[in-house]
Amino acid sequence: MDPARWPGCPRPWPSGGPTPGTADTSLTFPAETVNPRRVHSPPHGRRTFVDVVALLGPPGSGKSTLAMALTAERRDARVFRLREFAHQEAQTDRTVASALVRSRDPLGWLPDGVPTVLVRRALDGYASDGGVLLMESYPGTPNQARSLVRDLSRLGCRGGLIELAAPESVLLNRIQQRLVCAVCDPRRRRPAQPRLDEPGRCDSCGTELERRANDAPTVAARRLDRYQRYAPQTLAVLQASGLVCHTVDSTQAEPLLIAAALSAFRSLAPVHPSLPRKGIARDNRFLTDAHV
Repeated sequence: MDPARWPGCPRPWPSGGPTPGTADTSLTFPAETVNPRRVHSPPHGRRTFVDVVALLGPPGSGKSTLAMALTAERRDARVFRLREFAHQEAQTDRTVASALVRSRDPLGWLPDGVPTVLVRRALDGYASDGGVLLMESYPGTPNQARSLVRDLSRLGCRGGLIELAAPESVLLNRIQQRLVCAVCDPRRRRPAQPRLDEPGRCDSCGTELERRANDAPTVAARRLDRYQRYAPQTLAVLQASGLVCHTVDSTQAEPLLIAAALSAFRSLAPVHPSLPRKGIARDNRFLTDAHV
């Protein structure tokens, strides 16, 4: 990522922030701090079958759009997003709340010790319900990937990876053009469809469209730079572990992109006879229904 392509963009790594994948001694989050009430085992005699699919790709590659399409394919599939889960856990967990407040990373990332424990907590909870867990944008570092592989092995979960790929020029153009509707999509994940006669307004509701905060040129440059720095090593760890990896060209037209991703998803997470097709995992706060 060349920051010079973004007018006024500062250095991708301002001094003073910790580097992802390294320890930050100002924060401690040992594994034993996991609240045992959030970790539960399957009922006696019940067989569960969990597939965990990582959906990775640089900013602008279409991860949120595909997450919606993939979860529509499987009603027992849920999306895990680390940032959302961390903020939910922070409401009742002081350690997580402190880690969020004290993070010095320019993009708000937490030291690897925090995400890995949060993901372990989420996986332990989800393993009792079965189905498919789609992990959007996780793992983001080699250390996180190694921890995830260990957790999948411990729980007996099948794992797989869908990687979205696109040239930097395409990503930059998408990010610069992307606008969202705060009414139709309060979480501001999906690009909105603008009106033909008023490009600055949502075609569905007429609300004035806005740019996401993390699509600002300086922030987007750092996000792209970070992904490009850590993705090769992260993907290498997952592939070396034996996880099946599919790379999907995200420059395709959206219908073709969704079709290619669905094909990969079905091969990674086939419907198991012991699992219902309709929604399960109703009590998992950390699982985001992508239809909402």
